[in-house]
Amino acid sequence: MGYDKSLINILSSKEYKENNFEKYIEYYMKNKKSTINTIITIINSGYDLMNYPASDLLADLVKEKYYINNNLARYLDYGNSHDVDVKKVIAMVNSKADLGFYNMALESDLEDNNLILVNKFYYLKEDYTPSDLVTLSGQYNRGANNKMRKEAADVFMKMVDAAKIIYENDITLEEYYAYYIENAS
Repeated sequence: MGYDKSLINILSSKEYKENNFEKYIEYYMKNKKSTINTIITIINSGYDLMNYPASDLLADLVKEKYYINNNLARYLDYGNSHDVDVKKVIAMVNSKADLGFYNMALESDLEDNNLILVNKFYYLKEDYTPSDLVTLSGQYNRGANNKMRKEAADVFMKMVDAAKIIYENDITLEEYYAYYIENAS
């Protein structure tokens, strides 16, 4: 029985790590059609990927900064079915855009208090009400009974007071919102 020159290629690779020798051989034996560089990149990633077929896509994925091993099956699914680069695959899967809008909505994480992500993928419970709501006084809402989170209300009232001084004019929450909508596009 002769030797496999791939073993020599593994041992002579710049990326060869002695402590991974047995893993290289085991993975190579399962994936003989893949390049040695692909095998070495996948094994050197440090993730347990022995049960995944070696591929250039897999090797490119594990090199990415924002790679998350728990998303691997979805990365491979998306990458194999869309003609996009690896960075786009990672971005689409990590943002859950690969799941389609509203298909896999999750409850928003409320731990960060004022930093709550709410979009097509993250929702607030119907009964969610911030604990620090305050009602704006009449000079800021003209009787509309608007409520805001305390931190936002404090900043809003300072902004209105500054606008009064600069523009000699009262501005309400509704007017600010209307101005924003009008000028947003």
